[in-house]
Amino acid sequence: MKYAYIVTDGQAHDLRFVGDNYTPVSGETVVDGDVLPDIETLHEASHIAARTAAALKVEAQETLDKSDITILRCYENAVAVPATWQAYRTELREIISGTSSATSLPNRPDYPEGT
Repeated sequence: MKYAYIVTDGQAHDLRFVGDNYTPVSGETVVDGDVLPDIETLHEASHIAARTAAALKVEAQETLDKSDITILRCYENAVAVPATWQAYRTELREIISGTSSATSLPNRPDYPEGT
């Protein structure tokens, strides 16, 4: 057995049982379970998830801002920005924009040689 619900503005609603072959609509969450949780539990879980995602975005922005120093050091020393740093900064931007499913920040690459 499964149940489904939709989260809007951090609040879960439309909680109901669905069949095992149910295909969720856009924005809907489907979870395995024989017992429906109370709606307050879902509200709390949704709220915590939203706060966690928001905190990760803030941390990603701060980390991206700090990484600007490395990019400036590359520029000042005529060192090409390594692909690992380009990928790292792209991952941070994806977290900030909300297009990433990451739950933690990517690992910072080693500083480029000559910087």
